[in-house]
Amino acid sequence: MLDLSTEQLVDFIKKVIEENAYNNQYGISPIPYHTHNGTDSPIAQGITGITIGSGAEWTQTCAFSSTNTTKVSWGSGTLYLADGTTYAISAGDTGTMSALTYIYFDPATSTTTYQKTTTQANTIGKNFILIGVAINDTAGAKYSLTQGTIIVADNIQANTLSAISANLGSITAGSIDSVTITGGTITGTTISTASTGYRIVLGPSGYSDRINFMNGTTVYSTIYPYAYPTGNGILLETTTADTYIGISEGTNNYAEIVAGDTSISLDDNDGTIYTQGNLDVGGNIVVSGSIDGVGDLYGTLSTMASAIATILSTCC
Repeated sequence: MLDLSTEQLVDFIKKVIEENAYNNQYGISPIPYHTHNGTDSPIAQGITGITIGSGAEWTQTCAFSSTNTTKVSWGSGTLYLADGTTYAISAGDTGTMSALTYIYFDPATSTTTYQKTTTQANTIGKNFILIGVAINDTAGAKYSLTQGTIIVADNIQANTLSAISANLGSITAGSIDSVTITGGTITGTTISTASTGYRIVLGPSGYSDRINFMNGTTVYSTIYPYAYPTGNGILLETTTADTYIGISEGTNNYAEIVAGDTSISLDDNDGTIYTQGNLDVGGNIVVSGSIDGVGDLYGTLSTMASAIATILSTCC
């Protein structure tokens, strides 16, 4: 039986009331009033030992880091408990990980080192503190600490999460709706302005460098890189590969319009306009210089010139 003076009893009750009022205000589970060595408590007589408990507040100064793809390490530091107790913690690491690893403090096992296990049940106990979790990853082993405002869980479900700033890692399923994406790079996916109907599709299946203009499953036209004869450019092509417009800039600038067997092209390398098919002109053609060529146009002009010369020599 404890032998307490009236003053000690009043002081003890006062401190318990103040502590629970603080805990209720900030949503903290009540913490049993305790000390490590039993010498500085208002009820010091007859009370010794330590109770950490899952609801106890704590913090620690060991700096954690990812050592490689399979290991997380921490430096030496201090573990602080809410009652003022401190533990000097030695540097350590998880060892080579192949699964989710729990890092925890168990004073019954050691008061100077953190323990680790891949079995969650091993971290549950009256005097245990879960320091954090870690897992191997090909991009570098990852870890998360439970102290402060960090929450570690296998599954978090919430109706609403707002004003979040987060490093999400990989999002493997679900949808992102009504958001603005600023900065960053989107790779390995197809971007579409709509799921069906008239739409623009960037990176259609099998073609990461194309833009399709579609309606339903029908592709009306496509834009993709074009470099003919050299240089950089683009090509706008309809559903048939023999109808397109191409523009290329490089050693010589080049442009062409092709519609089946008919085409016209411009090449600034030799300042030439090439045509294939009939040239139907509904107006005058003004030529400053000579017309040279092969084929029907040149042959027709040559025949006409010879006939005119013959007529002029006969009549004049």
